[in-house]
Amino acid sequence: MGEISSAATAALDLLIKGISGSAALTGSALGGLVEKTRASLDGVLENSLSQLAEDFRQMISTIMTDLWSNYKDAVGYFTKNA
Repeated sequence: MGEISSAATAALDLLIKGISGSAALTGSALGGLVEKTRASLDGVLENSLSQLAEDFRQMISTIMTDLWSNYKDAVGYFTKNA
């Protein structure tokens, strides 16, 4: 009976060591993946934010130019037809 108990305990110890080693390896792999993803996203976000700021500036410039043009056209139409 003691031999069966010893064998079961040894088998469970091996199983626990295998699971622990697998978990450690998985954690290490995930840590590396997260680090690479973060570095990659940092570069993308840096480029994207500068492009976004430039596009926003251009959009505001276009809106202001169009408003000024429409204002001049409206004033010209009003003075011509008044």
